[in-house]
Amino acid sequence: MTPTPILMLAPPGGDIAWAAGTLGRGERMLALPELRLSAAKTVGEALALHARAEDRAGDGLLRTVAQLRFGAQRLDTIEAAQAWLQRRAEWLIPTLLDWLLRHAGPRHLVLHEPHAALRINDTEQLLRALPDALVVQLVEPVARYCGRLHRDMHGRLFTPPEAQHHVGTYPVLAPSLMWYRVHDTLLRVRKEQPERRWRMLRADLLRHRPDRVLPPLWTDIGLNAASPPLSPLPFAHPGPANAPLGDDVSYLRAPQDWPDPPDAPLDPAIAHPDLRALAERLGTPLSQGIVS
Repeated sequence: MTPTPILMLAPPGGDIAWAAGTLGRGERMLALPELRLSAAKTVGEALALHARAEDRAGDGLLRTVAQLRFGAQRLDTIEAAQAWLQRRAEWLIPTLLDWLLRHAGPRHLVLHEPHAALRINDTEQLLRALPDALVVQLVEPVARYCGRLHRDMHGRLFTPPEAQHHVGTYPVLAPSLMWYRVHDTLLRVRKEQPERRWRMLRADLLRHRPDRVLPPLWTDIGLNAASPPLSPLPFAHPGPANAPLGDDVSYLRAPQDWPDPPDAPLDPAIAHPDLRALAERLGTPLSQGIVS
């Protein structure tokens, strides 16, 4: 029986890579890089989207296949992974994900796809491709998220979503609108899912009180509720020169060393009643600070 995977969903540019890596440090866990598969129906479509992207979107998938199929992440195994995927261009994405799950055994995979929730169809397609996954919706306070994303987006231009439908990148929205759009989408999708399949996880609690929030997740996927021992992370470093990206190694830092994001310029959308109501509903009201 394939171990139950965890699928983490959240807005792009926040704490999702760190959070997935934190969960993936368990002895029977394995956190993968971002695979960027949610917008494609086949492996060939995913490779084509990755090739057109501007941010080396395919590195995470190449590193994953290199590690699981060829046992290492080197220049030659990345090239072998590329050829392996090209020979399977007609595979449906669920077939590829099933292969990953089987070859990661007996470990439970932790996948994170922050771009999936930008489009409800992508989210639903990903959930159908991983029918047994426990979905974890990661919630970061909107003010903290906006500060982090504002820093990352500095100097980038706004691109309307309709201009992105035929390229390998995704829409860039104002940070508060990105936060609202993703979490509103996820809550609407959640209504169609069995209650046992969906969990909410606050990023600030994971950072400061992991002993409180992790044991229920371990229980949900069939592990002992006690925190499992830590294990090495095969993706917790930059990849080789032909696939250097795809993962965020910053989760290896201690929480107390994690810098707060810079203050963002005042975003008028934060004051919108709908955004305030959603923040309250998610348990992260705008007045909330970091948990001490």
